Amino acid sequence: MIPLRQSVSRTISRGSLYKLRHIPVILSRFQSTAGASSAVKVPQQTIKPEEVLKKTKNTKARVPKHINAKLKDITTQIGETISKALPVDLRESYEILEEGITYVREIQIEEGMSEREVYQTFSPLATDLFRKALKPEAFLGKNKTIEDLFNMLVEQRIANHTHFIDMATRHIKGIESSENRLKVYEKIIKLWVNFLEYSQVKQPLRIRVSGNEDEAKIYDFSNLVVYCYVQSCLEQEVSFTTEHITKLIQQNKAPKKYRVRQSLENLQVFKEAEYKKFRIAIVAQNVREFNPDDPKIFHLLNDAMRAKDSKKVWDIYHDIQQSCAKYDKQVSRATLEKIMYAFQQTDRPDDVFEIFQAMLNRGVIPTANGWSIILTTLASPEKIAANGRETSLENFERVIATIQSSKINMTPALFSSIISGFANFDCPEKIDQYLAQYSGISLTNYGKDGILVGMVLNGKIDQANAKLDEYLKDGSGYIPGSTAINVFLTHYVKEKNYKAVEGIVEFMRKNKVVETHAITSTLIDCYCKRQFDKGLDPDIDVVVDLVKKAKSVEFNMFALTSMVDTLSKTNITVARSIYNHAMQNDPKNYALHTSMIKNELSFGELGKAEHIFEYVIQNVKADARLYNLMINGSLHRDAKLAFEFYEKMKEQDVSPNAFTFYFLLNHAKRTGNNVLIEKLIKDLAEAKLRTLGTSLPKMILSLNGKYEVPASLLAQAQSELHS
Repeated sequence: MIPLRQSVSRTISRGSLYKLRHIPVILSRFQSTAGASSAVKVPQQTIKPEEVLKKTKNTKARVPKHINAKLKDITTQIGETISKALPVDLRESYEILEEGITYVREIQIEEGMSEREVYQTFSPLATDLFRKALKPEAFLGKNKTIEDLFNMLVEQRIANHTHFIDMATRHIKGIESSENRLKVYEKIIKLWVNFLEYSQVKQPLRIRVSGNEDEAKIYDFSNLVVYCYVQSCLEQEVSFTTEHITKLIQQNKAPKKYRVRQSLENLQVFKEAEYKKFRIAIVAQNVREFNPDDPKIFHLLNDAMRAKDSKKVWDIYHDIQQSCAKYDKQVSRATLEKIMYAFQQTDRPDDVFEIFQAMLNRGVIPTANGWSIILTTLASPEKIAANGRETSLENFERVIATIQSSKINMTPALFSSIISGFANFDCPEKIDQYLAQYSGISLTNYGKDGILVGMVLNGKIDQANAKLDEYLKDGSGYIPGSTAINVFLTHYVKEKNYKAVEGIVEFMRKNKVVETHAITSTLIDCYCKRQFDKGLDPDIDVVVDLVKKAKSVEFNMFALTSMVDTLSKTNITVARSIYNHAMQNDPKNYALHTSMIKNELSFGELGKAEHIFEYVIQNVKADARLYNLMINGSLHRDAKLAFEFYEKMKEQDVSPNAFTFYFLLNHAKRTGNNVLIEKLIKDLAEAKLRTLGTSLPKMILSLNGKYEVPASLLAQAQSELHS
C-alpha cells in the first residue's frame, strides 16, 4: 500500500530534477508499474522542478535541423512498419521498434547521435504503436502485454507523458470492485512517482501527437493523482492535508476541485458518486485548514471587488463563518472590516450592516475604518434613494453621535466620510459645522472628492465647479480622483454638453487621472449619444478604439464585462454590441454571459436573456447561480417562466440553494399563493441545505405557524439566525 506519508516521502526533492542534454554517464534504478526494474541513465545537470510540469506555449517538438542519416533510415523503416500494422497483429511492429532502438543505443556514441535527436525521432513512433496497443483487440505477441511495451519505452528513454497518462487511465478504468479499488489507486500514485523520476532523465516530455488535438495534458495526470490519493486515504481511513497533496504532486498549491473534475472528464473516467466522496473530503479538509486571517483572503476579496462579484464575497464570508463555528476559530477585526468594505464595493449594503451588527453583538469594537465604511454605506445615493432622505440622514447622524460618544479617534479618513456623507445629503451647513469643529484635521482628497460629488449629484454643478477651482488653487496639490471625474463626465454627457466633456478628458489625461472602466464606459456612452444625435449608429470599432486609448485600463475580458454592465443602464444596444465583440474573444467567459443576462433582464428583453442562458448551460456551465439569475429576473415579468426554470434546474441535477428558495418563497408570499408556499417549504426541507444564507432564516420563521414547517428546518433557521 502507498498511504499518505509513504507516498509523500517517496517524492523527489524540488531541487533534484535533471535535464538530459548530452550522453548520460550515471546509472540509476527505476521501478516500473509492473514491478520490474530497469536501468535508466541519469545526467548530472540540474534544473528547476517546475520546468518539468509547466505548460509550454508551443508543445510541438522541434525537429533537429540535421538528423543522422543512419538514424533517419532506421526510423523511416520502423515508421512504415507501424503505420501499416493493424491492432490485431502488432508483433512485427513491437519487435522492429525494440530492435531498432536497442541498436541505436549501441551505436549512439560512436555515430554522434544526440539524446534529443534520438528522442524526437523515436518518441512519435513509440506513441503510434502505443495507441494501437491500447485497442481492446490489440495483440503484441505471445506473453507480451501493454505493460511490457510501456516498460520498454521507459527503459529506452523514448516514453513521453502521454504514455504515463494512458497507463494511469487504463488502470482506473480497470476498477472492477471495491476490493481492488485501493490497489488501483496505489498503482496510479506509484506510476506518478515513477513519472517524476523519469522526468529527471527526460526533460523534453511534451511532443504533439499527430492527428490528436485532444491529447491529455500533464496537469490532467497530476489532477488524477490528487483524486486517487484522496480516495486512497478515504479507503484506508487515514487523514491527509493540503501540504501532503502539494508535496506529492511537486507543486506550490493543490488544484481546485473543479479542475480535478475537468481532468476526470477529459480522461473519460468521471463517476459522479466517486467524485462526490472526493469533493466532500476536500471541502471538509479546506474548512479544517481554513485560516480566516490568511493574507490570501484579502487578495480574494480584492479580486471579487474588481469583478464586482458579491456572490464571491458572500462565499468567502460563509467559509469564514463555517470554519470559525466548526473549529472554534476567531476572526480578526481587520478581516471583518475588509469583508464589510468588499460588500460595500459590490453593492450589498444589507450585508455590510449585518456584519457590523454581528461585530457589535460579540463585543468587537470597530476601528475608525469600520465606522467610515458604515457612514459611507449609509450615505450612498442608492441607500438614500431606497430609504428616503430624512430616514437616511437621521440614521447617519445617529451613527456620528455614537462615534463621538465612544471616543473613537477621529482620523482624516473617518472625518472625510462624514463630510462626504453630508455632501450627498445636501447639507452644506453641516459640512461647515464639522469643518469648524474639527479644524485641526485636514480634509483628505477623498473628502474633497465627496463634496464635489455631492454637489453634482444634487444638481449644484456651478457650485461644484467653483469649489473644484478653489481646491485646485489651495496649494495642496489636489487633483480630483477617478470617481469625481466620472460624476462630472456623467453629468455633462446627460446634459449633452460635449464641449465640457472634451475639456474634462483633456484635464484628466494632462493630470494623469486613472481612467477606470467607469470613465471609459461614460466616454463610450458619450460617443454613442453623439452618433445618435447625428442620426448614425455607433461604430463598434470606434468603441473598441476608445477602450484601447485608455492606457491605464487593461484591455481584457474584465474590462469588456464591466463596460457591458455599465453601458446597459444607459444604452442596452451598445452594451449588446460590446457583448458580441467580447464573445468573439472568449465565447465561454462565464462572467461576461451572466452580466449580459442580468442586464437583459433589467434593461432589455427577457427573450434575449433566455437565449443567452440556453447557450451558457449548453456550452459553458450550468450552476445554481445562473439559474437563480434567470429565476429572480423572470419573477417580475413572467412568474410562470421563473418556475419553469426552477423545475428545469432540478431536472438538470443543479441543486437549488438558499437564494433559489428565498426568491421563490418571497414571490409566493407576496402573491399569497399558499399552495406554492407549502410546496416550496417541503422542497426546502428535502434539500437539506448546508446553509440558509442571511435572509432565508427570517422568512422561514415568519412562515412558521401559518404553514407547517418541518422541525429540522425550523431548528436550522433558528440556529443560523442567532449564530
